Amino acid sequence: MTSSPLNSAKQSGNHLRSLVVDDDHMILKFVARMLTMLGFQGVDTAQKQPEVVRMLATGPYVLIVTDLEMPDMNGYHLTHRIKR
Repeated sequence: MTSSPLNSAKQSGNHLRSLVVDDDHMILKFVARMLTMLGFQGVDTAQKQPEVVRMLATGPYVLIVTDLEMPDMNGYHLTHRIKR
């Protein structure tokens, strides 16, 4: 049986940080809860651009889930910024 990266990280004790970005509070809570159920231990959430910038400055994330169209930012631009 092949081990997934998520299972490997959990078995090695690595901290699985993730960031969820969405302007809808209910979606934000739902996705964060699902990631926690999947084993992500550090699920950060952000709704506005200043929060996202602050969170990204704290260190790398294993996974980032973002909405594409939000009032104060665009998910496409956010992913481009993260890649840089």
